Amino acid sequence: MKNNQVTAKKPSISGRALVCALVLCLLAAMCSGCRAADLSDVPASSISMPTMAPEETGPSSTAAQTEDSNSTGATTAPSHASATEQPESGTQPSKENPSEATIAPTEHVHTYTSQVTPPTCTAGGFTTYTCSCGYSYNSNPTAALGHTWGEWVIDKAPTTTETGSRSRKCTVCGETETEELDILPPPTEHSHNYLAEVHQPTCTEAGYTIYTCECGDTYRADEVAATGHTWGEWVVTLEPTETEAGSKARTCSVCKETETVSIDPVVPDTTPHVHQYSSEVVLPTCTEAGFTKHVCSGCGDEYHTDEVAALGHQWKNDSNGTTHTCTVCQKVETIPSGSAGNENTASGSQGTSSGASGSSSVSNSQSGAASQS
Repeated sequence: MKNNQVTAKKPSISGRALVCALVLCLLAAMCSGCRAADLSDVPASSISMPTMAPEETGPSSTAAQTEDSNSTGATTAPSHASATEQPESGTQPSKENPSEATIAPTEHVHTYTSQVTPPTCTAGGFTTYTCSCGYSYNSNPTAALGHTWGEWVIDKAPTTTETGSRSRKCTVCGETETEELDILPPPTEHSHNYLAEVHQPTCTEAGYTIYTCECGDTYRADEVAATGHTWGEWVVTLEPTETEAGSKARTCSVCKETETVSIDPVVPDTTPHVHQYSSEVVLPTCTEAGFTKHVCSGCGDEYHTDEVAALGHQWKNDSNGTTHTCTVCQKVETIPSGSAGNENTASGSQGTSSGASGSSSVSNSQSGAASQS
């Protein structure tokens, strides 16, 4: 059988073409080594190789290459190169232009950049590797974080006829979870049994009593006014001079709070100072004595006279039978054992005599002020 394959006459290779072929072979070997180094740390399963068209090997393919060689003067490289084949170093020069040579394309080497996608409450994270050619793949997966729930909040309280609902919110992504609350069981007859917890008043805060039943019901009652500070004497902490102010302070004997005020600089005066006293009656309380306070308006000098004894509490038994309340200062105390049902009337008489003594002290203080002057 006659063979239809036409064999192209191979042109002679000049010295210049031979040098070019050797340089191309060296470059191909270097590129092959670089590719192996660049892909050594990339998972093999994540690299997708392009699908190569099968190389035509029939006579028609050879004939076509021969025709191209005759018409263009060079043999055309195949359109795809296998991943395991080494690219040809180049084509041979044609008869018409012996110096012309075509360089075969080299295989692409991936150059990746990475972008981390952090995990969220419901979705996992990963790292995306992208090549400049457009190829990308995901790796380094991380698990989803899960929600960080806040406290449950009652949106609708349940009743004996309707269900309720409550919700909580994720503090990270803001997602809300809602839960239905069952209908309350029918109420049963209950007799409250309250326990009293007394909170005593302080210098600045009112006192009160908390009543709590074993069923959880609670209420606040029997409020008592704040006692107010019990100040001690003024103490000079910094003596004033003619050019600088001084200071003085006093301390509450109950809560130890300290009050500080400034003292004006001393004004030099060649004339003798004459005190100008003003009087103020401080009435006695249930626990504190009363007195008359005299203060000089010019220098601040102060003294006390006409002390009156404390009034004492005016107790009145409460309806619970275990405590009694002072009708003057509203103080609440537990009734001492063995004295339930008795009211302290002696304190009342003491208060009357003290009040009379206090009223007489006003006139005495005025006469005392006059004598001091």
